[in-house]
Amino acid sequence: MEAKRGVRLISALIWLAVMALAACYLALTLPQKQLSSNILELLPSEGEAQISSSYADTQKDRLIFLIKSDEKQAEDFFTRLSKEKFFSQVRGKVPQAEQDEFARFWFQYRLAFVPESVIKLMKTGDRYVRSIQSMLYSPYGAPRADEMKRDPLLLARRSAVGNAGDLPSFHDGWIVIRHEGVEYRLVSAELKSPLSYDELSDAVKTLTSLCQASEAANPGMRVLMTGIPLFSASAADSTRKDIAFLGSISVAALIVFLFIAFRSLKPLFLCLISVACGVAGGLSVSLLVFSELHAVTLVMCLSLIGIATDYTTYYAAARMRAPVGESAWNTLAQLRPSLLHALLTTSITYGCILISPLPVLRQLAVFAVCGLICSCITVFVWQPFFLQNFRGRPSFVETITAKYFGLFEKSSKTALILLAVLIVFCAVGLYQVKADDSLTNLQSLNTELLKTQKEVEKISGQDFSSPRLLVKAKDDEALLVQLEKLRAQTANESGAAELRSMLPPLNSVSRQNETEALAQALYPKLEAFYQEVGLKGVEKPHYEKLTLKGFLSSAVGSGYKDLYLRKDGYSYFVLPMPKDKAFEEKLKELNIDYSKFDRRKDMETVLQVYREDLLYILLFTFALIVLTFAFKFGLAAVLGAGVSLMLSAAAGIAALGFANMSLNIFSLLALILILGIGIDYQVFFRQLSAYRKESYFALFVAAVSTILSLGILVFCSTSAVSNFGLVLSVGVLTAFLTAPIGRNK
Repeated sequence: MEAKRGVRLISALIWLAVMALAACYLALTLPQKQLSSNILELLPSEGEAQISSSYADTQKDRLIFLIKSDEKQAEDFFTRLSKEKFFSQVRGKVPQAEQDEFARFWFQYRLAFVPESVIKLMKTGDRYVRSIQSMLYSPYGAPRADEMKRDPLLLARRSAVGNAGDLPSFHDGWIVIRHEGVEYRLVSAELKSPLSYDELSDAVKTLTSLCQASEAANPGMRVLMTGIPLFSASAADSTRKDIAFLGSISVAALIVFLFIAFRSLKPLFLCLISVACGVAGGLSVSLLVFSELHAVTLVMCLSLIGIATDYTTYYAAARMRAPVGESAWNTLAQLRPSLLHALLTTSITYGCILISPLPVLRQLAVFAVCGLICSCITVFVWQPFFLQNFRGRPSFVETITAKYFGLFEKSSKTALILLAVLIVFCAVGLYQVKADDSLTNLQSLNTELLKTQKEVEKISGQDFSSPRLLVKAKDDEALLVQLEKLRAQTANESGAAELRSMLPPLNSVSRQNETEALAQALYPKLEAFYQEVGLKGVEKPHYEKLTLKGFLSSAVGSGYKDLYLRKDGYSYFVLPMPKDKAFEEKLKELNIDYSKFDRRKDMETVLQVYREDLLYILLFTFALIVLTFAFKFGLAAVLGAGVSLMLSAAAGIAALGFANMSLNIFSLLALILILGIGIDYQVFFRQLSAYRKESYFALFVAAVSTILSLGILVFCSTSAVSNFGLVLSVGVLTAFLTAPIGRNK
């Protein structure tokens, strides 16, 4: 006996050390971990979708400011932005030195920027020479003598003029956008990456205050700010509030209910310890497995609160009415098979989610399985010490529970009536429910931020959410050839203005070689002309070639850098897709290797496919649970359990119809968990015959505690979590109500 007591004490101390280690790990690492909140990051990226994801990654830390103000006000705002430590780069007014470098680079590689119209003119020979002559005698901006000496064909001037419509408009060093007679100065900034949730939240608050203070101090000044970080911070703030508020409400409701049920604080205290250990263990393992966690994962994991309390509830209920003289360890020994079976089935249901391609579901599975195991171990090694002398006082909850289950003891009509009501409920609800995989049904974006983004898009002429054109080539040179075709095709198309503005002015090296040959052929004619007019010292032109990588690394091409990707042996360039449907036919005629991607719509298609795949996971989980149940209780018991599980799943989906919500992948995820929780109720209802009345009471307390923790998710601001919580809470309630159906008398 003493040896057993020593082993039990050592086990308890070892588990205490493990939990203390987990708590220390969380305290050290959790503040440093990044909390993802972009709903698109819930989704997998494969194939060319991975390319679009890589492009999206280049935009996730960028903020855009449009400033309507005078020169001094804009400079003051830009200076204050540049001093913020959370930025890695702020670009606004271009310093004079950088402008000079821009001009030097353009002149040095002028051959690379010669537009198609100038090349065509060069091919005419004498007409090009005459155009130079007319420029020389033009009263408007005639070239200087030193310019003609260094660049006799005036290719730098021709290139600048020919590309003027497609290059940013500069005014006093600022990129200026004119809209409806108003000038806006453009400032772009890159946040340091990665920023923790707190750092991102503080950065957004600081910037919002800066914009508001600048507008208040300068009447007439207006600052528009948009970017993915703003939406991420808004979603993360909303999630944190949900976790704090809904978690507090859930815990408070559980505290009140458990105290009413047991009329003692001890089970309540033990439930909180069990949940705390489950959360610490699940979160620690999740942080070890995943580089970052998604906010939606944490909110959905609130469901663990109700499930983790079940083990303590069953044990405390059994100890309430245990025979005098029976030790807490003996009671636990009788409960252990049922508790382990319940842990196994619930872990199986969560474990099946691991094969899901969605990262957020895999995170949830790891968190839940590890958390439930830790909660169960806590019950086994710690709680017998606390429940040795526990004797609960009679509670009206026991009376209500006994009366409800007593109805099934007296007559089978109760079961038939319940079945009829549930079938009608399911039929009406299922008739109304519809499947919809739209991302707007998963997460609602901040309306004020959306309004500002739409205004910035209108002013800048760019649609940040429009589909994208992904041009693909085997190498950079082939990619430039493809882009040349696009530049020529869109030269006179008004509907492709946004695309044309994003095309780099760079020619392919082969085009540069062709242009150089034309220039060398024209030079003798121009040299003779310059001699005639008395211009001496004209240099024979020497041209340098420019590659795509060289262009992107320069001040001239830095703005195009994020549009270029090199991956898996191919070069890609991302461009906005014109809305004209006929444009795609033109691309095919040009023999351009391209693909069209709309990340939002593509992900909605992916969600639909995975929702359909999840149905197979659901069927597999159901079959696995039924097999384990049949192995334990026999085939006869499977029929009643199967009816209960199917009704529970149907009722959960039917609730969506009554709530005017759509069926999506998170609804099916909830169904998988309903199967696991529902089979737990079947196990406890059938196996704990030695504690028949106490098992009724324990089943009721477990169901209500689970529903309290799950039902609160319905009020979450994230639509996907609200959907998940509604299906799960209604399904669990139905699983409890139908637990007595088909049982052996």
